[in-house]
Amino acid sequence: LARQLTKWRTADFFVTMACAFLVTFIALMLRWAGVDIAPSIVVAGGILLLLPTGRLVSAVQDAINGFPVTAAGRFLSTLLTFGAIVAG
Repeated sequence: LARQLTKWRTADFFVTMACAFLVTFIALMLRWAGVDIAPSIVVAGGILLLLPTGRLVSAVQDAINGFPVTAAGRFLSTLLTFGAIVAG
C-alpha cells in the first residue's frame, strides 16, 4: 500500500495514516475470522513498523551537530508522522 501511494505522489502523512488503518483493519478481520490472536498484538506490531525512528535519530543528530533549522524541520516531520499513526 505504501509503495503504491508513494508512486501516486501521496503526501507522507496520508501514506502513514493509510498504512496504520490497514494494520488495524487486518487485526479486526483476523478477530472476526476467529483467529486465536489478540488484535492488540497485531496492531502494536504493525505500528512498530511505521514508527519514524530514522527521522528522529536524524533530527537529534542535526541538533547535536549544530543545525537547528534542519533539526526543527525533521522534528516537525516526526511529529506529523506520529499524528498520522494516531489518526490511522
